[in-house]
Amino acid sequence: MTKPCPVTNDMKKRAVISCGDKNRLFSVMNKARRGETVTFAVIGGSITQGCHADVKSESYAELVHGWWKRTFPGTVINYINAGIGATDSYIGVHRADSDLISCSPDVVIVEFSVNDSDKAINPRAYDSLLRKLLRSERNTAVILLFTMTQKGESMQEEHMKSGMLYGLPMISYKNAVFPELENNTLDWKDISPDDIHPSSAGHRIISELIISYLDIVFDELLSDVITMPFDTPSPYGDIYEKAVLSDNRSISPIACEGFEKSSASYQFPYGWTTICPGVLEFEVCARNIGVMYYRTTYGDNGIYSVLVDDNKEVLLDGDFPGGWGSFADYREVFTSDFPAVHRVKIIPSENTKNTKFSVLGLCLS
Repeated sequence: MTKPCPVTNDMKKRAVISCGDKNRLFSVMNKARRGETVTFAVIGGSITQGCHADVKSESYAELVHGWWKRTFPGTVINYINAGIGATDSYIGVHRADSDLISCSPDVVIVEFSVNDSDKAINPRAYDSLLRKLLRSERNTAVILLFTMTQKGESMQEEHMKSGMLYGLPMISYKNAVFPELENNTLDWKDISPDDIHPSSAGHRIISELIISYLDIVFDELLSDVITMPFDTPSPYGDIYEKAVLSDNRSISPIACEGFEKSSASYQFPYGWTTICPGVLEFEVCARNIGVMYYRTTYGDNGIYSVLVDDNKEVLLDGDFPGGWGSFADYREVFTSDFPAVHRVKIIPSENTKNTKFSVLGLCLS
């Protein structure tokens, strides 16, 4: 049985980095109070997916969904969980349109602070993801959630810059929990079975921190709210503004040898796989190009080269020896200031021993 970990008022206060502009949440809550259908959604990595909660219903996302259902019992509250393990905000911004925005969410919790690790790419991708949501026709209310590793590591500080600029509510599990760990009033093993993922007890803490903030907003609820269109410029230039994930449903190769349509990854099931030495070539119009591919622990995947317009190759290693499991990885293989037509060729590396390889899609913006 999960050991209860009390959440103190001090923890709840520390967790709220910023209350943000509450108007969008006011609008959503007023909509729910009128009995109109509301869609609550989350996007992030394995923590948001619910990894290591004892049962699905004990994940933070499910528990917060429960708050919406209890608070507005006469209203239909749709729920979308767009969390995918081992993915960061770069993959997140490219799949946001299809996996999230297409469902017209009214409120979204964004959680990528642990999975983001590339300080060159991730802050830009994270910023563009927030902008996609804030510019949506739904006037989506966005809440930022910052989690952490056992050592307190995360990209919270980097992500806060976008949150502050756009006036978003920000809830920090790190700010609430880390002082308790340092003071020995909380033991990490009571809230996590490894060095990253919360157990059911950890998920409950996260949910209580978010719910505490939602209770504050609900208690202050205003009926007459004006929500202004989002027009704040991006400090990064919004380079992933039109980011999409193109797979075998939306793009066809201009050359294909050995590769066949496949579902190598159950999370990204519309890719291409080859067993023999394969060639896959696309013609795309984009400013930035990334290749998403499948890495496995089985030791039978090869190393493939990506060439854009026959320029310098980028190597993709499909093997993940001794790793914790198989997952979708990516490399950004081309960036530029303006969109143009490019040829993307994927071929076996000269030094590869194995030839099996799976391309899951192209990240285009």
